[in-house]
Amino acid sequence: MNIFHVTNELSTKNYSISSIILFLTNNIFKKNYNKHSIIIQKFDNYFKKKKEKLLIINSLNKLYKFFRQDNHKKNIFHIHGIWSLIQISFIVICSLRKIRVFIHPHGMLLPEALNSESLIKHTLKIIILKILKIILRENTNFITVTNYETKQVKKLFPKLQIIKINNPIPFNIKKKKLKKKKLKKKR
Repeated sequence: MNIFHVTNELSTKNYSISSIILFLTNNIFKKNYNKHSIIIQKFDNYFKKKKEKLLIINSLNKLYKFFRQDNHKKNIFHIHGIWSLIQISFIVICSLRKIRVFIHPHGMLLPEALNSESLIKHTLKIIILKILKIILRENTNFITVTNYETKQVKKLFPKLQIIKINNPIPFNIKKKKLKKKKLKKKR
């Protein structure tokens, strides 16, 4: 069994998603799976040293060849994000071919993210979500990291399985501010 991570790009611009993908490929899944590749459309020079793990699919022809060379039934696709052409393509193809797919939206399905763009982009996202509701099958799972994200994804895709993985780094600004104030007072 092989795992493929799919994202639009590995870059410093989307460093948080890029770092998660690299962490997973280098640490977690490395021991349990035969092949572990990252499928992207583009990458910047910062990630050039990881090129041996990268499979660049930047055209429909390359996408067609990729799915033609193997039926991928035994593979798992982990989609990081949801709005780029490569992400949507893999989600649709995997769902229609009944290939196991995990979609990790990274907050892109939260109301704040859905409503933050122009009216045209917002409308396009709503249309894509309606199409995905029809297309996605039981081989599709969502990965979320917060209760809020889980609740929002459940609203959009109530019939699909959602796996919540708690963020291992607790984020609480108030506690951090309090610790800094205590440190200053002690000095």
